[in-house]
Amino acid sequence: NPVKPKSSLFADMKPGDEGYGDLVKLFRRGVFAPDNDGKVRPNDAITREEFIKLDLGGICIICDRFKQNIKDSVMSLYSRSAFPDSDISPQYKYCVAEGKNRGIISGYQAYKDVGYYVPKANITRAEATKVILETSRQQSESFPAFVQESLTDKPWYYNYVLTAQKEGIYPKGRVAEIDAMKPDEFKKFFDGEIIKASSGLPGGVANSQFMMWMAQPISRVEFAIMVSRFVGKYDCFNNDQDGDTLPDNFEKYIYGSNPTDKDTDKGSIYDGVEVYRGTDPLEKADDIDLGADPDHDGLTTGREKDEVGTDPMNPDTDGGGIWDGDELLLGINPLNQGDDKTVGTASGLEDKGGGADGSGVVDGAYVSGLHIGTKKIYNLPADGSVDTSEVNTEDTDRIPADGVTSIYVKASVYDANGDLKTGDNSSVVKFSFKNAEDAKSATLSPADVKVTNGIAETTLTSNTTTGLPVIIATIDGQNVPSDEKEIEVYALDPAQATLKVKSPVIASGGHSNSSIHAQLFDKNYNLTNNGSYSLTFDAVKDDGSGKSESVIDASLDEDPNTDGVQMSSVTGEYDVKLVSGANPEKVKVTAKYHNPTVQTAEDNANNLAADLLNLGAQFFKPADVVADAGVETRHDLSIRLTPDKHELKANGAEIALVKAEIVDKSGVLVSGFEGSVSLKVLNKNMGALVLNPLDINSQKAQTQTKELSGSSASFYVQSSRKAGDMELSANVGGINPASLKI
Repeated sequence: NPVKPKSSLFADMKPGDEGYGDLVKLFRRGVFAPDNDGKVRPNDAITREEFIKLDLGGICIICDRFKQNIKDSVMSLYSRSAFPDSDISPQYKYCVAEGKNRGIISGYQAYKDVGYYVPKANITRAEATKVILETSRQQSESFPAFVQESLTDKPWYYNYVLTAQKEGIYPKGRVAEIDAMKPDEFKKFFDGEIIKASSGLPGGVANSQFMMWMAQPISRVEFAIMVSRFVGKYDCFNNDQDGDTLPDNFEKYIYGSNPTDKDTDKGSIYDGVEVYRGTDPLEKADDIDLGADPDHDGLTTGREKDEVGTDPMNPDTDGGGIWDGDELLLGINPLNQGDDKTVGTASGLEDKGGGADGSGVVDGAYVSGLHIGTKKIYNLPADGSVDTSEVNTEDTDRIPADGVTSIYVKASVYDANGDLKTGDNSSVVKFSFKNAEDAKSATLSPADVKVTNGIAETTLTSNTTTGLPVIIATIDGQNVPSDEKEIEVYALDPAQATLKVKSPVIASGGHSNSSIHAQLFDKNYNLTNNGSYSLTFDAVKDDGSGKSESVIDASLDEDPNTDGVQMSSVTGEYDVKLVSGANPEKVKVTAKYHNPTVQTAEDNANNLAADLLNLGAQFFKPADVVADAGVETRHDLSIRLTPDKHELKANGAEIALVKAEIVDKSGVLVSGFEGSVSLKVLNKNMGALVLNPLDINSQKAQTQTKELSGSSASFYVQSSRKAGDMELSANVGGINPASLKI
């Protein structure tokens, strides 16, 4: 324990115990603390008020460290629909309130505790799995790809368990199948356990040990391990929009600073630096430290502000590639990008030894002691003495389609033995895309790069179109084998949606439906296929007076306890059906993507940005994405069958065209009715339907189904060799059949 001599951090746990490392990790992040007696009680079942603190901590909301004005705002919003419980522990008060505000927790829906939170009750492993994964969706950048299997004959938590097993979130050593099986194997095992539990045999769920395990309360240490493992894969510390080293939720809830402005108080010291130094990121007056060098360019803040005129927070004010302090040492202007030369005598980078070409100059940008801007392309030094301690690197093959983000691409030259050719300092590597289409999603620059010590680097910058560009590298003038590298340029967060209704007109009565196709795009019209996003579909009366009788088919609803039909997709495309109600009406179908960080108009007074930080509209997150389309249900629709001939010769060859149309009670063709119509020859000895009237050998059938286009479809019937009446019947879902005799 760092504050109690000769005592353990946890009174009832020691290093090596299961979950000890996970609890220490959460303790260091401020997410978890032992009880007042120093005990963790790892094997006790976690309560509903305890778990919400850990759960929120997983997305960097440390609910016992809120600023006072944040507390006031959270409680103001919570008071509008607070839980009636009187036994919520004081240390969890704000945790429960924020969990309720965010829709993570809710009151009981049945039995004697309807509406109560019951904070001392326990939660099951199934509930814990859902809570952790659903809370992850409230991080804009960091959440897993959800499994989306049909829930027909499956428990509500089916997809959550499959996702958690795939992501490796469960503690080890509990269920062998969870630990050892691949996701597809585990799914088969899970399906088998569901069959056991629902077999109808005595014992019910008890027939499956796994299903019983999921239904049992989860312990404190198990839940902590799951949160820790989730954080290890989807760390909220990485959600730092302004790059000031403070997670966005720390800024919103703990420090009150602006997560989209790295220097909230405009005092020239970044918010993260202020927190580290112990100054207030909302107080400009405490930012001035004229003797400090926050950008590490060799110039103090006082000298940069009062003497040189450079930016004390930017080591390379003119963006030319050489840091401000080094420019002064070289006698060049740190406010003039044009004099940041990299070769030649004007740069001050002379090598009195003569240089490789005898010019007295060494090619390249490096001289010991100079800092070179990390986004500039130069030849690397041969002596390997570049200081990279301040360069942040991350291996990745994914970048957002924002038109700004860049990554370095390295090509290494190897000899026939597979060894890096460190002595190669003359070859030129040509970087290019494999296909012309690749250039739509990214740009490579420069294309030709001289090799240094066997290595050449270029920069790939995303465009605003998604794609999978493939990079190839060749050596100029040499025919050597080359690897390929695929980069994913992925969509940004959802920003717009479209909704297309197959048939804007359907029959009322409850037996007709219309297919609805929704698409979710980012701001650049790329389909959001970079993760799992959920849309809420609903049907309301067109005049805004409430719910319509017509409803969205709920067979695919992923959360029946939430209003509307919830559907997730990893492709950015969604398909549902609107089923007509009993009576005619005009319906507005809506599809809504809820931005988890958005405040509604009703909650503007509680908006953590504008109301508490007084930063105005610049802080607001993108609004919820909504699309809608209209559908009219009518009771006056009928099918009209019209032949071009009322008589055919009984020669087994003559053809008649029969048109099927959807008309109103006045016989007027209805505009906008789409769907399928089936035509059947009822007495098959009198004739048949043919696909191609010009082909005597065309396939014949007693029934054909065609799609209506413009409320109309055409069929061809062929006579038999028997005289009499050919009887035809047409069917469209929700409309009375029509008949015709030829």
